[in-house]
Amino acid sequence: MATQEGKALRFITVPADYAAGIQEGDTTPVFLTNPSGAVVGEYVEWVGTIAQAGTAAPSVASVIRNDLGVTSPTTARSAAGVYTFTFSGAGWAAADTAVIISGTGTTSRILTAAVTASNVITVQVFDGAGLAADVITALLSIKRYL
Repeated sequence: MATQEGKALRFITVPADYAAGIQEGDTTPVFLTNPSGAVVGEYVEWVGTIAQAGTAAPSVASVIRNDLGVTSPTTARSAAGVYTFTFSGAGWAAADTAVIISGTGTTSRILTAAVTASNVITVQVFDGAGLAADVITALLSIKRYL
């Protein structure tokens, strides 16, 4: 495929050890980058298993992945079925962050999670009737896209 140098190729990055340039027929990896130099589609992530019962704050049972470079969060229960996870040293925006929560326990729950501040994730838990409910065992994932 022939291309011309110009704005369409402005944000293409090749590995540093490939200084000779791209030649037709080459199979070297090429990455699209945004204007700040980050590879498009790359993300950093924090994944942990969380648990909560009764009126206690939730706990982080284990951290599975931590590319965000944050410490385990400070957790709180602000009301029945409403929990916050505050990450020290974090900073993200709702526009570039995906929060995914998935129940892992045997109790049927409806779970929601959202970015509510630059370092806070709020989780809400409901029972099958849609009422606020305590007791959760879940996997929480926070992905910040670069």
